[in-house]
Formats: sequence, structure tokens, C-alpha cells
Amino acid sequence: MADIGVTQGELRKAGNALMDAADGGKTGSGDTGGSSDLSGTNSAVSTGGSLDGFAIRGALNTCETQWEDATDSMLAKISLTGDKLVLAADSYDEIEADNTEPFRFLEG
Repeated sequence: MADIGVTQGELRKAGNALMDAADGGKTGSGDTGGSSDLSGTNSAVSTGGSLDGFAIRGALNTCETQWEDATDSMLAKISLTGDKLVLAADSYDEIEADNTEPFRFLEG
């Protein structure tokens, strides 16, 4: 049977790297990880700047919030993918044995 060339350790390493990358994209604390580093929380819109009193302030705040939500959603999906790889690594040996045994008669 052909080996696909992925080891348990490689799966775990890739999964952990994805989760670390997703965690690195966020700041703050709590269950959701806070605001994304990619957000505009320090922009003139958030700090009041010269846009106070204009309708554009509300539109820009909405845009900024939607950007943060989209970024946080993407980072959550990346983290979930990493977690799935780590779980796959945990059961890799058992699955490999289960899938190899029925075809062992072909080896020899």
C-alpha cells in the first residue's frame, strides 16, 4: 500500500502552527480573543477624530465592525482547521492500521 508520506508528528505540528497563527492574529482576552490586530480600532473613526457629527462616522464604524467580524471569523476557521489536524494526528496510527489490515494479503 502506498504511503502518503504524512506522519503523526507532521500533522500535529501543522495543526499547532495553524492554531498559533490564528491566535497571533488577535489581541485582547476572553473567549473570543478580543479584537483583531487587523482591525482599525485606533483609527480616527474610533477615536473621534475630525469626523464627529457627520453621517460618515456611523458608516465607517459599521464598516470597521464588519471588517473585525470577518477577520475574527476567518481566524476562528483557521484555528478550527488546526484543531482538526491535531485530532487527526491523535488517531492517525489507529486509522492507518484499520485501513491497512484488510489489504495486507496483497503484500505478499
